[in-house]
Amino acid sequence: MMATFSLVISRFIHSIANKKVKVLLNVGIMTFLIISYYGSLTGLFVKIHSSQDNLLKNNTELTTFIPNDAVIKKENYNNIFKYIILYGEMDYYPKAAINRFWNNVSEEINPKINSILLHKVIINGKREVKNPKVAANYIEYNVKVNKKEKIDVPVLAYKRTRVMLNGKNVGYTASSRGTVMVDGEKGNNKISVTYQPSKIFYVSIAISAITWIGLFVGIIFSKRKSLN
Repeated sequence: MMATFSLVISRFIHSIANKKVKVLLNVGIMTFLIISYYGSLTGLFVKIHSSQDNLLKNNTELTTFIPNDAVIKKENYNNIFKYIILYGEMDYYPKAAINRFWNNVSEEINPKINSILLHKVIINGKREVKNPKVAANYIEYNVKVNKKEKIDVPVLAYKRTRVMLNGKNVGYTASSRGTVMVDGEKGNNKISVTYQPSKIFYVSIAISAITWIGLFVGIIFSKRKSLN
């Protein structure tokens, strides 16, 4: 219906012979559309203004969901990473990590996911909360043990996961909760985990770059031809 209305208006404007009238009509229509657009957002603006006191706060409970009515600004943007997202938290978790397919990560419903989110390292069945060192595509846990132990760190094990133990590449096994488990050494164990993208990823980047370059070159040549 809107498409038909737009077509009718367009034909009506083109049928006007007087250029001044045509310009004034175009300006009037644009002004009307802008006012209508902002008018439709009035309710949203009122809601934002009335909820300014409900800023997203710093969260210390890592299994808390982001409140629906929380306000996020530049000053508190980083706080969103300390909450669980409302939807899709389990989408890319391996099946081994999920007890029940519910959007509930409590210890009662999904104890495995709960332990991962709370950074619980499992050593010989005992759980300890460890604060990881995190960077882009990198997460590191430092674990001290009194003897050689199986150390299960709360990092999901995927197909191309790479693990280093005290600076050396080592093999790993997937634990019962779908996380990385290594054979720890007596003393300090610096366990760092990264992900190695597949070759297809790099090929796709190259294809994308070549496509953009080709498009840019094509535009330049087409402009030169039009000038000639």
